[in-house]
Amino acid sequence: MKTLRLLAAALLLTLVAGQSARALDAYPSDLSGQFMDWCTGKGGSTETACTCALKRLAQTVPPAALTTFVADKTGGGSGFSMSTATVATAALVTDALTACIK
Repeated sequence: MKTLRLLAAALLLTLVAGQSARALDAYPSDLSGQFMDWCTGKGGSTETACTCALKRLAQTVPPAALTTFVADKTGGGSGFSMSTATVATAALVTDALTACIK
């Protein structure tokens, strides 16, 4: 019985680790780089926290939404938007960073 539990736990860990790796693949490398540059620069967070946040975001935020967010925050966009999508993405980024900083 104990062996079965250990095997199940090992399988679960493998699946979770695989999901995290695939989640980062959801974003093009240039978008990941831009997010990391913003997050560690203007965002003022550590590389560890930003990487953690990016992994979390990749599970729920589509690439187009993150692209718009990063463009707004790095000067490529208006810098301020009240669209529902932009506000929702900003809230998800804030939540992800907060969870990763704790």
